[in-house]
Amino acid sequence: RRTTCGYCRSTGPTSISHGLWANSLKADDYQALLDRGWRRSGSFLYKPEMERTCCPAYTIRLKASDFICSKEQDRVLKRMQR
Repeated sequence: RRTTCGYCRSTGPTSISHGLWANSLKADDYQALLDRGWRRSGSFLYKPEMERTCCPAYTIRLKASDFICSKEQDRVLKRMQR
């Protein structure tokens, strides 16, 4: 699938990805796809072609239990809770 980029708003179809609809998927199969660079939006699974797209997106994983807020993030969180 070729589409315009949602980040740099290029004029041509510069964002390239492969995708499929997955209404039912086993957890192990889903994890295997994630480990190979696939992403999910609802029931749609897709894999961007990093070498051929204008703005490659890289997956960063972080365990929620390991996350520590910065001072700025704490300030924003407190402001949002008020």
